[in-house]
Amino acid sequence: MKYSTVTEEQLDVLQQGLDLLAHVNHDLVPTTLYLYGLLKPGSPVLANVAEAAWEDSYAGEAKENDIRIETAAVGIRLSSDILQHILGSGYRSDDDDFQYMLNGEIHESSFSYTSTKPMLSFSQFAKVALADDSYWLKDFLQAEGAVSEQQNPSVVTRTTPATKEPHGGAEEALHQQHPHQSSLKPIVGNLSPEMIEQLIWKNRLK
Repeated sequence: MKYSTVTEEQLDVLQQGLDLLAHVNHDLVPTTLYLYGLLKPGSPVLANVAEAAWEDSYAGEAKENDIRIETAAVGIRLSSDILQHILGSGYRSDDDDFQYMLNGEIHESSFSYTSTKPMLSFSQFAKVALADDSYWLKDFLQAEGAVSEQQNPSVVTRTTPATKEPHGGAEEALHQQHPHQSSLKPIVGNLSPEMIEQLIWKNRLK
């Protein structure tokens, strides 16, 4: 079996079992148990993934703020403590591997290459699974990511607002304030240059 999808309740039971094994005999705790987590659309962790994509030059000429990460999945090597943090306030991922889809292709990277380290918690994931190796993470991303992409269209991970002046100048600024006005040219024609300038700056500040 490549991997098995699980629920939060099942992970909670697993964490208690791992904790019990560690208390009885630490050697009984599995050392090759992985949690796969498919990131939700809009997750702040996608900004870290976009940074890695930009650093890896897979984004071509795109700016880091405009990189469009379609889906991404993280592979976390589990212990009782790590799983407890994931189910609680969060686990800081310093060097876990992840795979992401960009421009229809899957790439692999690690949080060890990102300038900031994300906090991973169960709430960040749209789907989770258990596996005995990190090898199947790509299969998990392809299968579960395709379902998530259909349900949640991709978004651009822009972190800064656009600052370009609206096309059309004063007329478009007025149109945003009067969306039901059939024709704005008469309105603009009756305004003084000073009033037009005030409207443009008012629109910019919105």
